[in-house]
Amino acid sequence: MSATAMRILQLCLSICVVILFCDRGKTSNTTTLRSRKPTIGPVFLMVSRSPNKPNVMQVLIRFSGPPDTLAHAELYDDLDTFQVSGGDFVSVVDFEEGNENFILVLKSEATSERVIFNVRPVIGSYKINPNCNIDITSADVGEITTYTIVVSECPREETEGKLKQWGLWHKLFKGRKHIPSADYLTIEKNQQSTLGNVTTVSFNRSSLMNSNVDMLLTFYLSTYSQDTLVPWIEWNYILD
Repeated sequence: MSATAMRILQLCLSICVVILFCDRGKTSNTTTLRSRKPTIGPVFLMVSRSPNKPNVMQVLIRFSGPPDTLAHAELYDDLDTFQVSGGDFVSVVDFEEGNENFILVLKSEATSERVIFNVRPVIGSYKINPNCNIDITSADVGEITTYTIVVSECPREETEGKLKQWGLWHKLFKGRKHIPSADYLTIEKNQQSTLGNVTTVSFNRSSLMNSNVDMLLTFYLSTYSQDTLVPWIEWNYILD
């Protein structure tokens, strides 16, 4: 073996020893949190005038989802939900005819998922199909937790809107005081890979706990369209 080849071999062995030494005791624990399209949906909406109530519209909602899925109006008001044949759920709610910003929410604690959408006072029907594939994994290396979110296989139907946006919604606070997210979170977004569009967020969970900092972390995917009945839909996936 030549002297040059021997030096290259020694260098490679030295690098391997350094890597092994630095990584010793730091094992990675990776968990798949979800790997599929949304579990809530499809959602069928029928908007009409409420019988015997002037200036009031009525929305009939029929949707599929996990057994614990709840329906809310204007984010807070619980709606009565009934299960019908085929396993779907049905709910009915009224809203004022002039309310252009009426919001409905379907959410499941079991899958940490929400679907939020704006219904306008326009007579007609609409179908919300499950949107893009959202694959989420969580990896712990030492004290660092990293969430990796991959968006792929987004539908191209015009009824799902021509504009899609996604990202992380994050809020950190200590007591009632908001804390800058940059002090604790490292976020990389819109990374392209063969799997799809990748977003990662990393943080030191021990540092958050030791500083008594609470965190709300949600990945969102919003769809905007020119449809006159449902112009805006947002899918939420609660991470932390």
